[in-house]
Amino acid sequence: MTQSSKQTDLARPRHWFGPVLFPDRYLWLVFLSALDVMLTRVILFLGGNEVNPVADAIIKDWGMPGLSVFKFLIIAFVIVACEYIGRISRRQGRRLAIIGVCIAAFPVLWSSGLLLNMAMEGGASEMLIPKDLFRVVASPR
Repeated sequence: MTQSSKQTDLARPRHWFGPVLFPDRYLWLVFLSALDVMLTRVILFLGGNEVNPVADAIIKDWGMPGLSVFKFLIIAFVIVACEYIGRISRRQGRRLAIIGVCIAAFPVLWSSGLLLNMAMEGGASEMLIPKDLFRVVASPR
């Protein structure tokens, strides 16, 4: 870091009003978290289980709306933390935002792999369309 960049960094006002520091990373964070909630719903619909014990307790007590609120609160906390730390050290705030995106990507990749595995093995189609569906529909009354 050069002397002039240190001076401009110190001269920059550190206040909460103004644009967010890392909007592109926040967009990815929100997108991946929303995708996580959607994939969780699909997996639960297909008979899967939630492996996160906190999220599982929330789903049992408040259902999917509760899980959505829980995810929103986590996202809000991460964004506020990134903004606070980013106002002190932009580099550290950016790192935290990137780490948050990577953490949010992990369950999406895991859930996508589970769904792909179910599709390849044929488990999803059996759960959605029972084997004896056409026999029941076609049977004479």
